[in-house]
Amino acid sequence: PLLDGERGFWTVDALDGTRSYVDGFDGYCVQVAYIENGVVQLGVIAEPANSTCFAAIKGRGAFALTESAIARNLKLDPNSAWPAKPRFVDSTLPKGPAGAVFQRLGAELLECGSVGLKICRVAEARAELYAKEFNLKIWDIAPGEAILSEAGGRLVDWAGEPFPYTGKVAHFSTVAAIATSHFERALPIVPAR
Repeated sequence: PLLDGERGFWTVDALDGTRSYVDGFDGYCVQVAYIENGVVQLGVIAEPANSTCFAAIKGRGAFALTESAIARNLKLDPNSAWPAKPRFVDSTLPKGPAGAVFQRLGAELLECGSVGLKICRVAEARAELYAKEFNLKIWDIAPGEAILSEAGGRLVDWAGEPFPYTGKVAHFSTVAAIATSHFERALPIVPAR
C-alpha cells in the first residue's frame, strides 16, 4: 500500500499550485518528501519562479538555497513578538472559520498559491500564519512540514493535532502552519461548538 507506516515511502507533488501555474502566477512549486515510520525525514520544495529551493532533513535544520548557491538557514526566532498586524498567507482572502481568525487577528494578506510555498512563507518568517479548510493530501503537506518543523514551527490540523503519516490516511480537511512561539495565540482556529 502507498502509506505503509512500517516502511519508508516517498511523496511527490510534481506541480503544487497548478492554478497559479496555469494562470501565469509565480505561486507554484515541485515538492518531495521521504517518510519513515510515520515521521517526515526529508522535505524539498523547489520554487522555479524565484530560483529558490527549500530543504530540510530531520535534526539537521532547514535551508533556503538560491541560484547564487547561498544557503540561508531558516530559523524562526522563539522570542519574536506577535506583530500588531500579523501576515496571513493564502491565495485569496480567507473565508469561514479561517476568515474569522484573519479578522480577529487584524491580519494582512500575503498572497501565495501553492500549499507547500505557503508553509515555507511561515518557515522563512514572511508570514505568521497559514490556515485553510479544504481537501488536502499528504503530498501537499509532508515536504512543508519537514521544513517548517526544522525552522521552529508547527504544522497541525485545526484542533492542534499533528498529521498522522502512518496507516492509510492520505486526505485531510484542515491545516495550520504557525511559528511555535505564536502557536497559542493563533489556535484554536475553529470556535468551540
